[in-house]
Amino acid sequence: MKFPETLTVTILERDTNLPIEGLAVVLELFATRKNNYIIGPVVSDSSGQVKFTRDECERSIKAAKEMFLMDHIDDLEECEEFLDVRLHILPSTSLRCCSGITRRRRSGESDFKTRLSFLRHWGILKTRRSNLRTFA
Repeated sequence: MKFPETLTVTILERDTNLPIEGLAVVLELFATRKNNYIIGPVVSDSSGQVKFTRDECERSIKAAKEMFLMDHIDDLEECEEFLDVRLHILPSTSLRCCSGITRRRRSGESDFKTRLSFLRHWGILKTRRSNLRTFA
């Protein structure tokens, strides 16, 4: 793969086209042999941007190859010419923690509501906010 020095992804709200801050994003690189590589998560900044650098990808691939000797073979250059950028979804235990934080910190509630609304809008999160409260 001919990966650029920096890959910049901008996350925008579908209806308003405004940037979304604070969403975790991962990059998946598809290996030609064995298992794929997941880079990140990286959290979007106030302009809705996340940046993945070539150096960061190479370090992550090296770490994965050292940690899982039998699972990874390819270097960055050997990966497929396509990739996947997606939201990093929190496990349900993290969502439970977030729901408790929302009740205690009312100032951040609107941001949390916006993020949940975004996840529901794209069909990623099927749970309603009221259901999340009951987990805490």
